[in-house]
Amino acid sequence: MYRRIVPAHANCIENLPVFAVIVFAAQRRACTRVRLSGRSNAVIGVRFGFFSVQLVAFIWMIVLLMLHVVAS
Repeated sequence: MYRRIVPAHANCIENLPVFAVIVFAAQRRACTRVRLSGRSNAVIGVRFGFFSVQLVAFIWMIVLLMLHVVAS
């Protein structure tokens, strides 16, 4: 188990700076204004859409993890 966790952790650490730079650049270019743009129904709908995509991705990752655990 340890041999599998160490490379996975290293992969996360390697990709974290890349992700941080992308998020920082998007913020500096004003691409992430959905969070700050108010409380209108349209904005709330967009934010809920982003949240829904995030939840679906989390659920899909959990399902894949469980399938991998069952298969091994």
